[in-house]
Amino acid sequence: TMEIYYQGEGKFLLKLKQIKVEVGQEIKVSPETGEPYVISGPGEYEIKGVSVTGWQAGEKEVIYLIEMDELAIGYFVNNGAKLTEKNWDHLEGMDVLLVGCEDDGSLVKKIDPSVAVVMKAMDESTARREKKLVLKKAELPEETAVFVLDKI
Repeated sequence: TMEIYYQGEGKFLLKLKQIKVEVGQEIKVSPETGEPYVISGPGEYEIKGVSVTGWQAGEKEVIYLIEMDELAIGYFVNNGAKLTEKNWDHLEGMDVLLVGCEDDGSLVKKIDPSVAVVMKAMDESTARREKKLVLKKAELPEETAVFVLDKI
């Protein structure tokens, strides 16, 4: 079971029993024991069962795919992405999309994740407001569920 929190300023915190992952301009993986590991750019990384892949997509845009607890979680650092078809291919089958920037809903529509966590929903009537999100792979919704999380 994974918990997701919003930390403000486009940053998120993913928590499992034995590991925390802070998601923002960089990714910080903090195991229960040992030193935290910071990722700040494209590449493939594996830290204590957490897989992180980063792709350059435009001048300042890095797209991250974080795989942990059987969930594939995507994160966009900036929204200025001029995404190529190759970039879109990486994002297919994503379970959770964390949008750490303003989005008019087009990112969520195009990627079509099971769960989208946005800073502000275009359509407040369809978004659910929560303090934290608790997710299990087996319990993901079939239709995209949009959440706005309160800052912790």
